[in-house]
Amino acid sequence: MSEHLVVLESYLDKIQTTEIELDENTIREAICKLEPYIAQMLKGDMNAFLNFLYRLDIAEEKVKFAIFGNHNEKTSLIISELIVKREIQRRIFRLKYKP
Repeated sequence: MSEHLVVLESYLDKIQTTEIELDENTIREAICKLEPYIAQMLKGDMNAFLNFLYRLDIAEEKVKFAIFGNHNEKTSLIISELIVKREIQRRIFRLKYKP
């Protein structure tokens, strides 16, 4: 897992095989913890940032909407939400199909 996502580990660890769903407050808190890191990355090398999102398997159309779309939210907040939801999805998938 990328060093930028270490901040999410405590939240992702709450996902158990018996209780797959996280409550909305936990998800929101994880997004708020990640957002400053994403805001900082957005100020840096955009190619490196887009490569980072690609490695995390964040859908390109969602990234384009976050960066170029017509919305009222901060770009870093939208991207943080995409990352958290993708990481949760990935963790649930692994737990579900774990041998």
